[in-house]
Amino acid sequence: MPFASFVGVSQHRKSILLGRAFISSEDITSYKMVLSTWLGDLNNVRPLAIMTDQCDSIKAAINTLMPNTVHRYCIWHKFAKLPTKLSRVLDGKIAKAEYKALVLDNINVAEFERRWTDYIVKYNLDGRDWFYKLYLEKEKWVPVYLNDHFWAGMLSTQRSKGMHAFFDGIITRQSTLKLFVQQYELAIRAKFEKELEAEYRSRCFKPKCLSEVASEEKLQACYTREVFEYFQVQFKETVPL
Repeated sequence: MPFASFVGVSQHRKSILLGRAFISSEDITSYKMVLSTWLGDLNNVRPLAIMTDQCDSIKAAINTLMPNTVHRYCIWHKFAKLPTKLSRVLDGKIAKAEYKALVLDNINVAEFERRWTDYIVKYNLDGRDWFYKLYLEKEKWVPVYLNDHFWAGMLSTQRSKGMHAFFDGIITRQSTLKLFVQQYELAIRAKFEKELEAEYRSRCFKPKCLSEVASEEKLQACYTREVFEYFQVQFKETVPL
């Protein structure tokens, strides 16, 4: 049966498993059952935001059970289908590059709307339903519409794919349910131990500040080691040292 996982990001910028389920079928009823059970384990505290692959059944289940949760689609699938959707378009490689820039590099909504219209006209895509349907749901996948919400740097469901790959290394299709439970517990224990190691490194080995700016020192005390190092990469790009 398909193995569904709820994956989040820890304070150490590592993937963490927030829930898991076997599902007998991928329909609205099944997804509702999985989500309601998961929310019950969370004392019915709804997440502020959730990211999934684009799927009408998942969308319907989320709209019913988590109507106030911001639902985002994985952007990778939009890009993966471009070669097919831009077939027979003049200068297809250039059109693909321009499309990615159009989606990722907009400053505000007005700019996106203007550039999207220009792009559709330039490559004569008015009659292609795929682009029309993408536009209708732009608030669910175009970053400029979603940047007001916290996503821990995620644009795709790659962390979920990585978690599945992790389990693929210890479980096969031939594994019995009993073996799965045993292996699963071992895997979770290993993940937990790595989380403790990251916590220890963060508390005991603080990275040095790059400047004498007071805000950097303040953030050094607030952030974990991994988050602070990630901040410093961006800090170096914006502040002359």
